[in-house]
Amino acid sequence: MKLLLIAALACLSLTATQAQSRKFKVEDKAGPVWKALEGYYEKTAQAIINKDLETTLKFRELLTIETPDGKIHESEEVAESTKAQFKLNQNILKISNKILSLTTEGDEAVAVVEQEFSRMQNLAGQLRRVDSRITQTEIFVSTSEGWKVTYVEIRGVQQRYVDGKRVDPTKPYNPNDPPYNPDGK
Repeated sequence: MKLLLIAALACLSLTATQAQSRKFKVEDKAGPVWKALEGYYEKTAQAIINKDLETTLKFRELLTIETPDGKIHESEEVAESTKAQFKLNQNILKISNKILSLTTEGDEAVAVVEQEFSRMQNLAGQLRRVDSRITQTEIFVSTSEGWKVTYVEIRGVQQRYVDGKRVDPTKPYNPNDPPYNPDGK
């Protein structure tokens, strides 16, 4: 069954590179698909803020994620990660997904999205504010239940701040580390 699901997802999902070679229509901000995806992001954010795990998992049931290191995380792993994040985040302060660009072809849509996520987490024995920002490519398919995200390709570097100090998102948090400066300036 898992193999069948993976094969189906592979048929529905595109990487950003594959999407570029197809004849996608650039969508207008006032268009119906753009509005529908904005609605999707609002509903998803509200489910996460409310810690509504069932609804959040329903929004992500078809989701596969590719991380910058090239690792592929299938929907079952995404679900387990979502459950862990719900336990880790004491309080969700804000979630924002801003569509930077959107293209469509038939029942598929490719959105480049800037995501911002603010929450309170217990880190190094203390409740701390964690803010993160990343730009990623998200691929959607239109279903009978509306648009659903099927694939997220994370290519950029996440910016993460703990209590206002930039930290290296690839390393465990240490409050004694100096501010992270990837540019070396």
